[in-house]
Amino acid sequence: MILTVSPVQGELEFGIPTPMQLPPFNEAGGYGYPWLSEDQLDIYVTTDYPSSEPYTTGAFDIWTSHRDSVSDPWQPLVNLGSPVNTPELSEIGSSLTADGRELYFFRALSPFGLPEGDLYVSNRQPDNSL
Repeated sequence: MILTVSPVQGELEFGIPTPMQLPPFNEAGGYGYPWLSEDQLDIYVTTDYPSSEPYTTGAFDIWTSHRDSVSDPWQPLVNLGSPVNTPELSEIGSSLTADGRELYFFRALSPFGLPEGDLYVSNRQPDNSL
């Protein structure tokens, strides 16, 4: 049996991508794996910020920024810290459940985020920390 698939174009069309130029994004280091909350007030990114040379330390962590409304500017990035982030490995690719209570992410078995590692979940604490 031969399965043929016809290409399908989605109905959504996007414009030309442009880097986010507003602080605190893309200031120094490498950035990736953005996750925007449903209300668009919180963003989680993987970055080796504040490094000025990406891939030199291997310390990719999950950081977050908040804004009070979608028309307000993003606040400075905040590292989620321990126990989510570790000093010796890279934590990348975060996403939260719709209720914001569980953070899912990938922890690489090497500092540079190579594709070997495990999936983790962190539950939000009563003080709202992860």
